[in-house]
Amino acid sequence: MAPRDANKRVALRGTHAEVIARCDALHATDKRTEAWKTVLIVGLVLSGVGAVIGLGLKTQPVVAVVCSVVLVTLAIVWFAIRHHDIEDRKLETAATLLRALGTELDVGRPIELDLDFRIYSKTQPTDAWMAVRLMLENGVGLELRVTTRFKRKSRSKRKYTKIKDRLQELVTITYTPPKGKAFGADAAARLRPVGTPTLWPRAARLAPRAATFVYATAPMVRLRARGGWQNGMLGGLVDGRAAVAAVIASYGALSAAGAGAGA
Repeated sequence: MAPRDANKRVALRGTHAEVIARCDALHATDKRTEAWKTVLIVGLVLSGVGAVIGLGLKTQPVVAVVCSVVLVTLAIVWFAIRHHDIEDRKLETAATLLRALGTELDVGRPIELDLDFRIYSKTQPTDAWMAVRLMLENGVGLELRVTTRFKRKSRSKRKYTKIKDRLQELVTITYTPPKGKAFGADAAARLRPVGTPTLWPRAARLAPRAATFVYATAPMVRLRARGGWQNGMLGGLVDGRAAVAAVIASYGALSAAGAGAGA
C-alpha cells in the first residue's frame, strides 16, 4: 500500500447517489490514467531511443526529427494527465464509508466530501486528506476526518539520500445532536470509548452540543534507500473498513453512555 502523490483535491457536494456516482467516475478516470501512463512510458522509451539512433544516422535526419517530436508530444500528454492517477486507498475509504452508511442517512440532507490526494509530506500536519459531513436519519450530524502525522529524517549517503518517515494516521469523529436538542451532560462520566481491530481510542469528549472521538493507527515506518521507497510496513493505514468500524464503535459508545438526543 504505497502513498501516491497527485496534485489533486476534490470537493463533492450532493445527495448520497450523486456523491457515490462522482466517486465511481474518479475511480474510472484513475484506472484509465494508469493504463495510459503504461502506454506513455513505453512510447517515451521507444521515441527516445529512436531519436538517439536517428541522430547517429546522418543520412536520415528525418528519423531523429520525427522521434523527437513524438517524444515531446508524449511528455506533454504525461504531464497533462499525471494528476488523475490518484491514491486508490483514499478514494476507496470514502466510497466504502458512504456505501456502508447509505441506509442510515437523512435523504433530504446533502453530503459533503473533501478528498486531498497530495502525499502527506506536501500537507500541513492538521490537514485532513478526507473529511465527510452528513446527517443521519435520526437527525444526528456526523463529521469524520482522517489526517496523517509524520516525522521525516534524512541522511546523506555516498550515492543517495536515505529517508525515513515515521507516520501515524488519526480518525476524528464528531457527532452533533439534532437541532434544538443536546447530549445529556451526565453521560460524559459514563462515556467509555471502544477500540477497533486496527484503531485504538486516543480521546473521547462529550459536551451538550458535540461528542468527539479520536482514534489512531499503530505507528508505521516508510523507508527510501538506494532502491527507492520501501512501503511494506504501511499495512496499517486507514481504509474503508477501518473508517466504518470507527463509526460503529464511536456511535455504540455514545449510545451506551445514554447521551440521548437521538443517539
